Amino acid sequence: MGSHVSTAAPTSPGAGLTAEERWNNIEQFTNEYFQYLCTFGGVVLTVETRLQVAQMALDALKCPGCASFSNDACLRKGCHIYETLASLDTHGSASNANENVLCQLVHSIINHQGRLTEAWYQTTLEKLDECGWIDETVAPTESMKRSYLLYSLFSEIVLVATMVHSLSSIFLIMGRDMPYLPQESPTATPPSLFDWSLAIKPGKAPQTMRCWAPFLTASQVNSKSPPFSGMDPEMKRNHLKYAMTSRGPLGAANWSLVDVSWALRMQSLLYVEVKDVVAMYRPLSPETRCAQSFSRRDAEVVATAIAQAYNCAF
Repeated sequence: MGSHVSTAAPTSPGAGLTAEERWNNIEQFTNEYFQYLCTFGGVVLTVETRLQVAQMALDALKCPGCASFSNDACLRKGCHIYETLASLDTHGSASNANENVLCQLVHSIINHQGRLTEAWYQTTLEKLDECGWIDETVAPTESMKRSYLLYSLFSEIVLVATMVHSLSSIFLIMGRDMPYLPQESPTATPPSLFDWSLAIKPGKAPQTMRCWAPFLTASQVNSKSPPFSGMDPEMKRNHLKYAMTSRGPLGAANWSLVDVSWALRMQSLLYVEVKDVVAMYRPLSPETRCAQSFSRRDAEVVATAIAQAYNCAF
């Protein structure tokens, strides 16, 4: 599971830094993350495939097919959004069916978040299952282990795509050139195939909460179970203390633990407070602020803009 990746807890970079020092931290983090990407396999995917996901994330914003589907395009009630998005010309770099599935998922997450539905999520899991990345001899069809590996597969694709997209956006905003994606390392490790079916406590199977995906928290797992035994002790402690305590949407991505830890490190690097991230998922009150610098009026302005952008006659 990438035990040689930095196990540092997600702490703030520190106060009193200059703008250039802060930027140097971002560049250093980007180089470290890219080194991780080219060296360590995920839970299910190889380094080669994860680097393909990263490249698809970089290409997503330039996709002419996605651009042809405007935000104010009307969709009839009952529209199968997965098939609608799959019909767009988003797969210029895909050379086979599996790459098409990857490209569809990556482009949907980056370009069409507001349109995604539970049906889209379930169809995506089915398509991922058909790709053959999870061996039947390792995890038989309809077994709990296979379901958990599918959750892990979805999580690692989404996390790699959003990490690379976020970093590229930061460099774009700052007018800087982002480092090129690296080539696969000669010492690249294989996928871990982390077995959550042995790590989750009896009777503690995750229940779907938000975002349609099953949440996974520290209270549901046995940290002394065999899958955790080979993990670096400090990394395991940090996973259980930080990554697996989130009740926000990130909790649905804990199936890919090391990728989640990188997302938390970037969140800390950019000074995004956890309380501000999850605040917008609580009911709004006219008397209170949603976050320290985000008022109820701010929320209503954003909501109005979204409503106007998605104006629909159906």
